[in-house]
Amino acid sequence: MSSYTQVHKWLVEQGFALMNSRQRKYCYEGVLSCDGIPVPVRITFDNLDFSQLPAIYFMDQRPKELSRPLPHIEPGGKLCYLDEETVFLDRYQPVDTFARILRSEERRVGKECRARW
Repeated sequence: MSSYTQVHKWLVEQGFALMNSRQRKYCYEGVLSCDGIPVPVRITFDNLDFSQLPAIYFMDQRPKELSRPLPHIEPGGKLCYLDEETVFLDRYQPVDTFARILRSEERRVGKECRARW
């Protein structure tokens, strides 16, 4: 099974759907559960060698629990989660890599939501 097929299968199992994208080759939309708060997101990427990080965006608008400006959320709702220059993402374990990225963002955004209540 190809790396992309493995990642696609895992993302679909997590409730994500493959969408059309004009910016990047692959685009998935789904919901992260951030401390029980459903957060709709879009994930885009071009390849699985991780020479570029997958991009994660809030869809439409941020959850109301995140109404104040927060660090690491760029204009347009893009979540800044890693510095490409200082991190190694394992291209030989793409499903594990995606799982670590998404679970880390669920925890981080959940923590920000709790801090804002």
